[in-house]
Amino acid sequence: SKHTPTIFLNSVGPRSQQEKGRRSTLAHEMCHILVDLDGALPVAEVLGGNVPRSIEKRANAFAAEFLLPRSEASAYIEKALEFVCQQDERNATIERAIGDLADKYGASHETVAWQMLNSHFVEQSDQPAYGKKLKSLLDPFDTFAY
Repeated sequence: SKHTPTIFLNSVGPRSQQEKGRRSTLAHEMCHILVDLDGALPVAEVLGGNVPRSIEKRANAFAAEFLLPRSEASAYIEKALEFVCQQDERNATIERAIGDLADKYGASHETVAWQMLNSHFVEQSDQPAYGKKLKSLLDPFDTFAY
């Protein structure tokens, strides 16, 4: 009862060296504080790296939605591509849109790309343009209902 939740951030870790990575990491950990505070993540499991994938996916989804709501990503890219037909122009538009939203919301390019992809507005021919921004092999936000 005399302790409060605390987040320790490894500022030299690969995901926390940049401001956007720190923001994403902190949002991810906030989810654990808000949702898993009742003992779902004992310290031993966290330190040992044995956190169930579903819990981590939920925290990733929370962080992405916290930093950039999917509805905002969807509306932005839909409007940006509304009258763009040629694939090379679409690719350049997607690239600009990802950068614009990353700057506006303080999210990483990868988070923005995943939020756009998960908005289900993406056409099959546009997927490679998003894929260039993705570092994760698997969609960290997929199929999780929150």
